[in-house]
Amino acid sequence: MHCRKLRTLRESKAGVPFDRGKLEQQQKCLTLLQQCQDSGELDVLYARFTGTGYLDNVYFRNWLIQLHGKFGNTQKSREVFDGMQQKNVYSWSMMIGAYAQNGHRNEAFLLFERMESEGIRPNAVTCLHVLGACSYQNELPFGKKVHAYISASEFKWDISLQTSLVNMYAKCGSPADAKAVFDSMARKDIVTWNAMAGASVHNGQSHKLLREMDLQGVKPNATTYASITRGSSTLTGCRAMEQRLLASGYMSHVPVQNALVNVYAKCGDLEGARKVFNRLERKDVISWSTMISAYNQSGRHSEAIEIYRLMESETSVEPNAVTFVGVIGACTGCGDVIRGIQVHGRLVSLGLETDVAVGSALVQMYVKCGSLEDAKKAFDRVEKRDVLCWNFMLSAYSERGSPQQVIEAYEAMDVEPNAVTYTNVLIACSAMEDLAQGQKVHSRIVSSGLETDMTMETALLSLYIKCRSLKSACQVFEAMGKKDVIPWNFMMVGYIDHDCDTEALRLYARMHEAGVEANNVTFANALKACSKIKDIETGSKVEAMITTKGFETDVVTDTALLNMYAACGDLEAAKRVFGSRRGERRDVVFWTAMIASYAQAGRGEEALALYKTMLSEEIKPNSVTYTSVLSACSSLGNILEGRKIHSKLEGKAEELDVAVQNSLLSMYARCGSLRDAWSCFAKIHNRDVFSWTGMVAAFAHHGHSARALELVREMELCGVSPDAVTFQSVLHACSHEGSLERGWASFVSMAVDYAVEPSKDHYLCMVDLLARAGRLAEAREVIQFVGLERESMGWMMLLGASRTHSNLAMGVEAAQCVAPEDGLAMCPLLCSVYVL
Repeated sequence: MHCRKLRTLRESKAGVPFDRGKLEQQQKCLTLLQQCQDSGELDVLYARFTGTGYLDNVYFRNWLIQLHGKFGNTQKSREVFDGMQQKNVYSWSMMIGAYAQNGHRNEAFLLFERMESEGIRPNAVTCLHVLGACSYQNELPFGKKVHAYISASEFKWDISLQTSLVNMYAKCGSPADAKAVFDSMARKDIVTWNAMAGASVHNGQSHKLLREMDLQGVKPNATTYASITRGSSTLTGCRAMEQRLLASGYMSHVPVQNALVNVYAKCGDLEGARKVFNRLERKDVISWSTMISAYNQSGRHSEAIEIYRLMESETSVEPNAVTFVGVIGACTGCGDVIRGIQVHGRLVSLGLETDVAVGSALVQMYVKCGSLEDAKKAFDRVEKRDVLCWNFMLSAYSERGSPQQVIEAYEAMDVEPNAVTYTNVLIACSAMEDLAQGQKVHSRIVSSGLETDMTMETALLSLYIKCRSLKSACQVFEAMGKKDVIPWNFMMVGYIDHDCDTEALRLYARMHEAGVEANNVTFANALKACSKIKDIETGSKVEAMITTKGFETDVVTDTALLNMYAACGDLEAAKRVFGSRRGERRDVVFWTAMIASYAQAGRGEEALALYKTMLSEEIKPNSVTYTSVLSACSSLGNILEGRKIHSKLEGKAEELDVAVQNSLLSMYARCGSLRDAWSCFAKIHNRDVFSWTGMVAAFAHHGHSARALELVREMELCGVSPDAVTFQSVLHACSHEGSLERGWASFVSMAVDYAVEPSKDHYLCMVDLLARAGRLAEAREVIQFVGLERESMGWMMLLGASRTHSNLAMGVEAAQCVAPEDGLAMCPLLCSVYVL
């Protein structure tokens, strides 16, 4: 050590001529500098020596760089450094050290690279500073670069450097590299062993290292025991370590006791941790913070808060950032917002509100307590936000349904996003269906090299599916490496939502071949695809697989299975599925599925009977149940039962949603009570397109064509665009009113103004409209133009109009085109044409 100091002194004075008297003066000045207690005193002395010529000395300036760095003023260190006409290797080392010690580690790395580029070879001190920066920055690649430089240097066997390398690899999470350096060392002191003990905490080799020390006769110290203790991973190991500590005499050391408290808690023995904690004669802030965190992480939040209360009321120990992170987490866990606000006030008084870990904990607490505004205030007060802090804020916006704020926060980030950041942003893009923004994020993910994170890839998949970009979704899916069940399920949903149901079933089969274990969502997706394409054969195979895999008691798969059989027309199989499930396995969704199956199959009586059975079993209906039962009433024309249901719903705002109100309107209209239908319509505050269309259809089918058309105009004035069903009702009204011009204008407007593609039903309405208006030849042209020749309905309309307009030839032609199976219905009409 003394030799190194002498060497440093010689090198720093090299080439600088001065006499002994001047040297004595400089050394007096240097002594004064070294006695400075803060940056202010240093500035005073610096001003005093300016102009004396002392500042021209490299040795003197190197000390100034070091002292300014010691007092946290790296800017002044850099001013001194940049003002030096001559710099030696120690000038560079002191400047790099100043940066490293003050958290400006990237600047330290840049200066190290610049030093090399200017041909100045770093020495051992330089490398020590840079390795220290790598340890704190978790900068493993740069650390390996420095290691390579050291290995090729003359000081590669320096014990301080090798120890620093062990420590750097340990801090950067590479215990294997730490062990390789450690094993290569010819000489090891206790500091080296302690560095390796720190590394062994992360690889489960702590006790093995302790045995190795015993074999080599190396006596552990308090630091060694603290590290070895932290590396214990089982209760047996903890207890053995406690006995060793008692025998060694190091149990009285606070850091060792703190480590023992921590490992007992980590291994789930809170009582053991508390016993050690209670034995502590002198508890420091780490002791208290460890115990608070232990209770908090074990879900015993009230006890964590109580420990904090004892610390504040019965000791003079001042809480630190770690203490507050633990107690705020406890307040969050038990929802004690009052205590949380009190703790917030206390940490503000200690000036800790700007700490990033504390700020992140406050953000989480306020979000859970429902105050996004207070969460944002806490976030804004954090001075140096890391990616974790930003992610907490993004998650807060996401959880509270504010996707736009997620995007705005993401764009304001001044740190590099990680996979969690991108996942939150992609979820926000999905919520807003913002494909363009999502694609920008995807591009940035690719450039950052993070696209292999499965959670983020799944979020990407969800984005493209939600934004109806199936091709991009397929590309993301196929590019994914190992996939669990979730991406497969998302991709199946994508195919189903895009009506690619056969592809969804192929994917289901492919998933099975890939050996991925299906879950209830997988089976529900497969059954939904079968329902849509009425593939009962594949659906039955899926049912067999459900039974094999033990999902036959799952209500999600049960409901999907019931719906599949009903959609495929096998109501008996649907009844079998329903009848085989009992008790808790029949929730309201399951009951509703069976009721809806009956209603959709035209078996209204059975739907109503099952609804009454459901009520008798005290199952509370939901809005879908009411919609299905009201549909059954409509098909039966059972207005009395419909009124009973309506009466039951009166005053229940949470159950009387727009869908149910629309169903009531439709039920009354189809049961012939236009007055009640209008009354229901008038009470709907948030009318959607189905509300307006239902009322338009009611007027049209009850012969109030003019009122139907008037209502469509009101609908448009209210900013609701008509849909395909609305236009069908409009054309029906025009037909019955004989308003050919209005009907034709509506038909054209449908495609041109509202982008609604005319369907077969719309063209049949136009056939009816033209035929009723006596434009029989044009009606026939429409039938032939759009390929409705095989549709008997169009020809029957033409036949009926031929009678009205006394056109025997057209009537005969229409009769000849009616399908044979519809002949009986045609005969009376044809006879009436001949009578004319």
